[in-house]
Amino acid sequence: MLNDPARPDVSRKPPDALLTRMRWASEYAVLRSVERIFRGLGPDRASAFSGWLWQTIAPLTRRQTSALTHLEVAFPDKSAAERVSITRDVWNNLGRTFAEALLIREIGTDPGRIRLMSPDVMKIIADAKGRVVVTSMHYANWELIAPAFQAVGFPMAFIYQRVKNPLSERRLRRLRLTFFEGGVYPKGETAPRRLIGWLKKGHPVLILADQRTGDLKTDFFGYKAPTTPLPAFMARNFDAPLIAARLVRTGGVQFDLYLEQIAVPKTEDSQSDIAEASQTIQSVFERWIAARPGQWMWHHRRWTHRGPPPEWTPQTKTRDPKAAR
Repeated sequence: MLNDPARPDVSRKPPDALLTRMRWASEYAVLRSVERIFRGLGPDRASAFSGWLWQTIAPLTRRQTSALTHLEVAFPDKSAAERVSITRDVWNNLGRTFAEALLIREIGTDPGRIRLMSPDVMKIIADAKGRVVVTSMHYANWELIAPAFQAVGFPMAFIYQRVKNPLSERRLRRLRLTFFEGGVYPKGETAPRRLIGWLKKGHPVLILADQRTGDLKTDFFGYKAPTTPLPAFMARNFDAPLIAARLVRTGGVQFDLYLEQIAVPKTEDSQSDIAEASQTIQSVFERWIAARPGQWMWHHRRWTHRGPPPEWTPQTKTRDPKAAR
């Protein structure tokens, strides 16, 4: 029987869908092969090799241009050579982080990998019985914050950016779940509600707050940047301490964990309170990034795709960029 031309042929998937599934399968096969190789090398050698590889290849991509543009925005007083040097550290760190993400179970269960440098703030967390909002940024290996908290009895929940390949996404999510008892939730409308539920049960939540998202604008290296209000919102509205966290890579797969409590005002003007606390978070991030710029992810969009709008010049900055030192 001939097909009716007025009806679509549903017996076959569109060619582009088939090609997409084939690409996903090949990408996933490569990911699992790389994971097996890294597991054979062990965390230290795998991290070092991946860092070297990224440091070699990434400067040849267009992301190098974005990173250099953003560094010029943040550090106009640095020379071009200094900014290029920072990007080498950036790519090395991100390459290491990629390998460490695939070996997070081995690294996260090794108590010698992460040192707690803020016992006073950890006492605040203990006094709150773990019911805290932790905010961090894409700095060093940010995903190892969760194993550090779980090691002292405070399992977390987390919002993350989903990868496009569903096969790779499933694998990476399974690896993360080892240290996120409260769940890992892709960005979307339901994710904040899931985190709020975990917080209400008396557990910590982890929110990365250094990406370009939301309608709230805060100062970041002297320019206005779209910022998520979620950490400040949750801390204020659910009476939970707000803690900024950063891991500092001290060499290889060794880290120091620093914690800093963020003051959250609570007045009759909730929007103003949230804006003030959100600005404090970004100011802390700025100070930390300026201290070790090579450990932050400079190529992603923090202001606009390539930096502040073209009409914004150094003279339009909200404050002296040197103040960020």
